Amino acid sequence: MNQEDTPAGPTPAITSIPRPAGRSVSRPLSPGAETDLVGDLLAEALALLEQDVGAARRCIESARSLVRAPAYENRPKNCRLADWQVRRAQDFICNNLGSNLRIDVVARLVHLSSSYFSRAFKSTTGISYSDFVARARIDLAKQLLLTTELPISEVALNCGLVDQSHLTRLFNRVVGLPPNTWRRRVLGNALVDRVIACGSTHPILPTHVIGR
Repeated sequence: MNQEDTPAGPTPAITSIPRPAGRSVSRPLSPGAETDLVGDLLAEALALLEQDVGAARRCIESARSLVRAPAYENRPKNCRLADWQVRRAQDFICNNLGSNLRIDVVARLVHLSSSYFSRAFKSTTGISYSDFVARARIDLAKQLLLTTELPISEVALNCGLVDQSHLTRLFNRVVGLPPNTWRRRVLGNALVDRVIACGSTHPILPTHVIGR
């Protein structure tokens, strides 16, 4: 998945991560730039407080993690991330899957430039940043498909994707099936297992569950 394939803009279900305007990142954050980012996160939290407490809390937690970060340090050797950088990046990604998750924002959270972070992330985890985000979105989509009755278009938005076709294309590439087909198969198999466990030899399966 190319980075350009990530959607632009927040979704109704999960508020987007803050994107301070007007600053490009060509090197790790200086203490002053880090302070600016903390201020942006807190301002975003205040703006969201009355509308979305959960999103406001996430902004505050991100600001707190910046304040408590290890002191500014040189880039890790051999183009690899430190353990705390991997944890912070992955936690931030998984907590903000409804947003566009621009790589420059995540890189700033671990005090690195976008280009260096991209190389170091793949070197450390064995997977590119964009592929990690794509797989995390698919994991969330699977959870929503199995635990809710949301239409595919709503699942897509909750996973930070542009529309249903975007989710279908990505899901089919990663899983090998369109999301609707996967949902029917998994739920149908689960229903068969439950019926067999109850001792019935002639289960009647609803067509809306197992498909035709």
